Order: sequence, then C-alpha cells, then structure tokens
Amino acid sequence: FRLVAVDPQTPATLYVADWSLDKGLFRSVDGGVTWRPIGLGASILSLALTPSALYAGTYGSGVYRSDDRGVTWRAVSAGLTHFYVSALAADPLTPTTLYAGTGNGVHKSLDGGETWRAAGLGGQQVNTLAFDPQRPATLYAGANTGVYVSEDGGATWRAAGLRNEGVNALAFDPTAPTTLYAGVSKSGVYRSADGGATWRVVNTGLGERTVLALAIAPTTPSTLFVGTADGRVYRSADGGVTWSEVARVRFSGPVYALVIDPTAPTTVYAGTYDDGVLRSKDGGATWSSNTSLDTGVATNAHALVIDPSQPATIYAGTWRGVHRHVINSEQGWQPLP
Repeated sequence: FRLVAVDPQTPATLYVADWSLDKGLFRSVDGGVTWRPIGLGASILSLALTPSALYAGTYGSGVYRSDDRGVTWRAVSAGLTHFYVSALAADPLTPTTLYAGTGNGVHKSLDGGETWRAAGLGGQQVNTLAFDPQRPATLYAGANTGVYVSEDGGATWRAAGLRNEGVNALAFDPTAPTTLYAGVSKSGVYRSADGGATWRVVNTGLGERTVLALAIAPTTPSTLFVGTADGRVYRSADGGVTWSEVARVRFSGPVYALVIDPTAPTTVYAGTYDDGVLRSKDGGATWSSNTSLDTGVATNAHALVIDPSQPATIYAGTWRGVHRHVINSEQGWQPLP
C-alpha cells in the first residue's frame, strides 16, 4: 500500500490506496472488515460518452460509470472476464448498449454497463472498436491479430483483413462509409475502400512506425492525423497517400489519442505520455501545450473524448483518473473525484 489513513474522528473509518493507484482509493467504515472503492484513481485506457453517462475503461480495474459527468463514479464490471479494458464503444442507436474491448475479447452490456457478457474474439487482445456509420449493427474490432467485423451485434465475427497485424486504431471516412483506415504496429496506416475486404498500405512519409491513434477531419475527410509510439503526430491532406510530421513530443513518449473539435474542425487535440494534452488551432501547423495536464499527478492522456452535448468540454483519461477541461476557459484541467 502507498497510503493507509485512519479518520481521527471516527477510528473505524479507514482509507487505503495501492502503491501505483491502479486500483484507486478504498474506504472501510467497519474497521477494515469490508471495503468499497471511492473516487476514481484508476489508470484509464478508454472513455465513452452517451447522453446520460460517462464510462471509463481501466488498466486492471474493469469499467466505471458516472451519471453526473465525472462528479461521482461506481464500478460496473459484473460479468467481465478480463479487467484490462482498452476500448469502449456505445451503440449509436441504443446508447445503453455498450461494447468493451479487453484482453480477453469483446464484452457486451445491454443495461448501461451494469452487467456484461462475453461477445466473441475470446483470447484476443482487442485494442479498438468502431461502428459502421451507415450500418449501426455492424461493429469492427482491431486486435493484435488483425481486423474483425460483426454484423449482428457481436453474436458472430469474421476476419476482415490485416491478418497477424497489431491493429491499434480504426476510423471511418464520414463521407464514404465503406472506406476505413487502420493504424497498426510497425507498418503505419492501411486503407480499405470496401469495408475491410481488401487493404493497401498508405504510409509514404510516415514509414513503418507504430500508429496508436487516428483521427479524420469531419468536414474534410481527406485530412487525417495519426499519433505514433515514438512521440510524433503526422498529417495527411490526401486521404493517407502521403504524410508529413507536424508535431513531436518531448522525450519521444507515445501519442495515445487524437480528437478533432466538431465545432472547430481545424482544432486538434493530442493525448501524450510526456506532454499531457497538446492542441493545434490551425489544422496541425502549430501546436501548444497550454492545455497540458500540469496537475502534479498526471502528465499523460491515454484517452480523449469531447462531450457531444457540450462540445466545449473535453475529458482526458490518465494514469491518475479522469480530468476535465472546458475549452477556452482559464481553469485548465481539473481532476475529477
């Protein structure tokens, strides 16, 4: 344990946290006989937002849910067979239906995360999930052994190319739904124009780097950004045919996440290991770190999500829980309880 504390006014109330805070903070009100988690100190790997809830997938602690946009949290992991949750996705038509990509395949919840069941690809490390924008029942999964697709809500899966490639990121072209991109380990980016039936590598200027994050400009889908494991951000203005480096992180720490502001398509956010959250307001030409997670406890952002109902609000999942920032405010990033 990193911390053990006793309430001086109520000695039967105890608090403990493990050394790395991966499991968060726990409280006992009966002298240590029973314990319950409080707050969210876990290491966050993935985030998902629905109109009614914010979900966080963790490194070893399963899934947490907040019904008040991060003020309070509770564990919702019943039925999970693996607690390393690297991807979360909500059904676009039924937001209470959720999918989790884990170290043991895909899991599905029909009740907003309250209960989960295995939904295929058992034994696989699933790194990313993406819904087909034209066929919401069709879900793509990127795993350490390629791309897989389910057309029946996870009941069955079939291989969809890139066999034996480690697929870390997937993104659909919003104007051409059969076109999707895959960011992979050691090979850069692949593009498919037929829903994953065939793929071709598109990494000129990018090379065989490991791509961890991928984002497509919503109003100009020929503009793409990728983040790499060696701390670089690349931009393509021609649908991935050619790439140019537009940012580099200090100490070459990984770029884990990329999101584009839906209300200002030239504004891009990059979640990094060393530099917190970097921002570009000119489509990637220049970057600043004035939105870094300079809190003393978290300088990385493994996951980023912009609230669709409140586009001025962005959330970052870090090794020390979830942080929130109101864009263009002077408050900076605030750690959530």
